[in-house]
Amino acid sequence: IKLSMDWYGQQLDTQKSAVEKFTATVNFLRAQVNPHFLFNILNNLYALTLKKSALAPDVVLKLSAMMEYMLYDSTDAKVLLEKEIAYLKNYIELERLRFSDKAAIVLNINAELNGHEIAPLLLLPLVENGFKHGLSKQIENSWLKMEISLNKTTLTVIVENSKSVSTIPGGKGGIGLDNLRKRLNLLYPGMHQLTLEDKRNVFLAKLVIEL
Repeated sequence: IKLSMDWYGQQLDTQKSAVEKFTATVNFLRAQVNPHFLFNILNNLYALTLKKSALAPDVVLKLSAMMEYMLYDSTDAKVLLEKEIAYLKNYIELERLRFSDKAAIVLNINAELNGHEIAPLLLLPLVENGFKHGLSKQIENSWLKMEISLNKTTLTVIVENSKSVSTIPGGKGGIGLDNLRKRLNLLYPGMHQLTLEDKRNVFLAKLVIEL
């Protein structure tokens, strides 16, 4: 009986340690994401205020909505998919203001959300990678296309962006995509597929998740 109790106690300690490690890792990866996005957005706002642009108040409102999501909703294990997409839309609009008419930016959403939930801050790294490593490094004729679709419980997100031919091909994207891959492996093991295609003029990221 004593041996059985000792073994059971060891199993509980092992499980507790695994859960604590899992939680710490997720929190660490999430903390890496938030400041990075915030830094980019504040730079955009700073540039507008220097120009005394009339667009600055709208940027502040969108930034406020994003901060509310980051501070209160992103700490939950899961959030409503519609909130995650609203967060994504605010980010895109902020970037659209920055690029103005220098880039064609398109977002298509083909989904009836119906209360579906998702781990927070999973979709934005795909889009941010397109802006940072695609549009930001291309002066003319740049474009970014995003499509979000939901088939029952299967969420598909496709982000495709133009890129300069001088960009060094890597096939992996930036740090944000590396962190995203780690979070997906932790939060959706065996329930997701992340595909990256780095071509001469185009970078494509496709994420499929079973919610």
